[in-house]
Amino acid sequence: MEDLEEDLDTSWIENAEFQDSYERESMKDIGLFFIYIHLDGSIEQIIQESESCLQDCISKERLLHIIQSKRHYIGKKYRLMDLLSFHVTLEPTQLNDFIQRETSADFLKVLPIFDPIHLEPSIFIFHDLNGLFFCFKEVESIVTKSILKNGCDVNRITKKVRLSPEEYIERKKKSLKRMMRRAAHRTRRC
Repeated sequence: MEDLEEDLDTSWIENAEFQDSYERESMKDIGLFFIYIHLDGSIEQIIQESESCLQDCISKERLLHIIQSKRHYIGKKYRLMDLLSFHVTLEPTQLNDFIQRETSADFLKVLPIFDPIHLEPSIFIFHDLNGLFFCFKEVESIVTKSILKNGCDVNRITKKVRLSPEEYIERKKKSLKRMMRRAAHRTRRC
């Protein structure tokens, strides 16, 4: 970790004159990261896209459309597990304290999927870091069997009865007479 801090040149941030010119600005777009998780818990794929932010907001309808359109990947079905937001909302005056690690901040938050996402203005150097993370987990496909078909009755033969037109008319007459008798019997009861 110390080697990483030594390699990272933060001198331009520590310059007080340059820091005074920082202001929080509205974001024009935000990165969307779609993380597809396999059944065993390993990350299968991460896809990055960009979404424009109209009036610093992503509407509930647009959010649900994004989720629905990304539920399927490479012929597999996925379910949204979490929606996370990484959004740095530091004030320019807090930047120096944050660099010196005197300020603790929690920028990663779990978001509800049924609410619009309001994006607060952010310092321009953090615009590329801000993003929404959609964590999808693979849905186990379950093969349903018909309860009407058993494996042993696969070769079952269906009996077919064929009637001549005269026989068909005769049967219809009998069933019509039976229906009329039942109706007459019901009316006599009442």
